[in-house]
Amino acid sequence: QEAGVAWANERWTVSDAGMKLPVTLILKPRAHHDLADLPDDLAAEMGLLMVAIAAAVESLPSVGRCHVGRYGDGGAHLHLFFLGRPARMLQLRGSPLIDWEENLPRVPLPVLQANARVVAERMVVHAGGTPGALGR
Repeated sequence: QEAGVAWANERWTVSDAGMKLPVTLILKPRAHHDLADLPDDLAAEMGLLMVAIAAAVESLPSVGRCHVGRYGDGGAHLHLFFLGRPARMLQLRGSPLIDWEENLPRVPLPVLQANARVVAERMVVHAGGTPGALGR
């Protein structure tokens, strides 16, 4: 098992991003691709996975909205971030979420694990694959 992985299949992994939010996950292909050169079959699968992850993140009571972004200027490997904005913290809507995240209190590890487990279970139902160590 890969440490920090919530869910995986033979083509993709979803892992913890280690931020101070109720859930922060990174979707990345196992093969080395960036967004602009992603083969059509992986691009189609990525769209379905993005919808499943966002829906799972937004199903958490502690999350008000799932923000999705691609960061890492200069990186040549695709990493899509799914950031669960804390519920009832409307001041963090939009870009302030990234600006203020480092100032939030750390979410307890058992809460992060429980949130990752919810996402992993929904991913297995919608996309197959298996829960990783973080999603068990």
